[in-house]
Amino acid sequence: MEEAFAQATGCQTQAAGCQTAEVTASPAIALPTGDEALALMASRHSVRCFTDEPLSADEVRTLQEAVEICNRASGLSIRLVTNEPDAFRCLTAHYGKFRGVSNYLIMAGAPGADAPTSSRQAAPAATPVAPAEATSSDASVPDADLEERVGYWGQRLVLLAQSMGLRTCWVALTFAKRKVKETLPDGVEMPCVIALGHGVSDGKAHKSKAAEKVSNLTSDSPAWFARGVQAALLAPTAINQQSFFLELLSDETDDGTSPRGAKATGETAKAQDCETGDRLASAKPRVRATDKGGPYSGIDIGIIKHDFQLAAGADNFTWE
Repeated sequence: MEEAFAQATGCQTQAAGCQTAEVTASPAIALPTGDEALALMASRHSVRCFTDEPLSADEVRTLQEAVEICNRASGLSIRLVTNEPDAFRCLTAHYGKFRGVSNYLIMAGAPGADAPTSSRQAAPAATPVAPAEATSSDASVPDADLEERVGYWGQRLVLLAQSMGLRTCWVALTFAKRKVKETLPDGVEMPCVIALGHGVSDGKAHKSKAAEKVSNLTSDSPAWFARGVQAALLAPTAINQQSFFLELLSDETDDGTSPRGAKATGETAKAQDCETGDRLASAKPRVRATDKGGPYSGIDIGIIKHDFQLAAGADNFTWE
């Protein structure tokens, strides 16, 4: 992705020095929202070179708890692997300009395994980044395919790591993919891994498209939608392709004529008008996120949805 995404998934290896997070009950992750979320996103850039400073016990504990939360909410099989450099000791990793990677998240799951129903109506909590009491506010969590869920929940972990002073890089190709894949159980796939640790640098900002190229944002758009589009433009995408489109939908039908429902006459029409009016009055604005294709664009759209939602505020809209 930033590198061009690299595939990997749940690690159960007993190789020397390899440690993985165990999935146990734990509280939820809380991330800032609105402008604070934008500041966190703006501070985060892809980093491929890491120091030899190991993760502290507290850092490992916090990340493991977060992995457990994401797995329960998403149905994924994410694993945290620490003190294991072999996955990035290969020719492809050298080609990808990685150095000093010994910690990574294996983003894995079974294709077609839906997230728990309760997690689909939840949004990032509006409190400082840290493990906190579980909430049901993860409102528009995508329950689509494996790649989209990997992108959404992986980005949650990336931003948590950033808030902890750690640095990260999404990787899909340039690591020992076959070696990591051999550690996975049957039926589990690994769309990518996320390298993490103490960065040699903070990375650099990527070039970005104009907002009108990736959304229908106008001067009349609500502030929350503008924040969401800004967040999406800060988000990492494969080879920086930003191949998505965010659309704030009107209350009209898809053909732009009238509120949904077939034409009716007399009392039936009045009843439909009343029912439709009540529904539209109480309904939240709808936002459509379109994947325009490209390498690993399924992961990209999950990342985009996560960051848009975090900055826009899940209480302000629903996903179409």
